Amino acid sequence: MKKVTSLMIRSLATLFLIILCTTASAVEIESFSLHLQSLQKEKHSLVYSANNKELYFSESPIIDFSHVISIKQISAMHSKPISFEILINKPASRIVHEVTLVNVGRKIAIMVNGKIVSAPTIREPIRNNFLLTF
Repeated sequence: MKKVTSLMIRSLATLFLIILCTTASAVEIESFSLHLQSLQKEKHSLVYSANNKELYFSESPIIDFSHVISIKQISAMHSKPISFEILINKPASRIVHEVTLVNVGRKIAIMVNGKIVSAPTIREPIRNNFLLTF
């Protein structure tokens, strides 16, 4: 389990993920992963409902909690939304870039603590940093 701690910048080549939570209380991120949208429902697809439509995502994550170097809360504890900055390692940064480069227009599921919290559309390849909201 990774606790919300001070961020130690390891390298400019790492990818920063900023997550905004709409929760009013403290949040401890115990798991985190990104999953690419499946083109069709598969036997072990993850399902996310949005706008009365079911979306399907690969059960295998693009990256997961093992790629996380550190997590830092970047907003006041009682402010809404609560914001987190997640620093992932260089190999994960490359993976995210390569996957998003060839999948513009598809969705990517953001899983936090075992639940899909958001499924934004990939608008362009992700290079160094991006903002995730849920």
